[in-house]
Amino acid sequence: MSWSFQVSPVPADEFDEAIDAARVVAQANIDAYNPDGADQADKAVAVAKTLVASGVVGGKKAKVGANLAGHGNPEHAPKDGWANDTVSINVYQAS
Repeated sequence: MSWSFQVSPVPADEFDEAIDAARVVAQANIDAYNPDGADQADKAVAVAKTLVASGVVGGKKAKVGANLAGHGNPEHAPKDGWANDTVSINVYQAS
């Protein structure tokens, strides 16, 4: 199975708190369905935070949201019959 979670649009200066809260809520599903994806989810959160903090997504006064998803195989190695590892990070400005 895979993992995913989202952050509804919030002011950019509240994004870190919002994505951390979303990650905590997602943990139970990640543990149950894709524990090998937990490190991917942590890295995706860090990347999303970096993008928002840099101001490249609407600037520091924008409202921003995010959709994060992925799939992690055991030891992040290919496995016959399983999906390949993937991480998707979508950070967007909301008007």
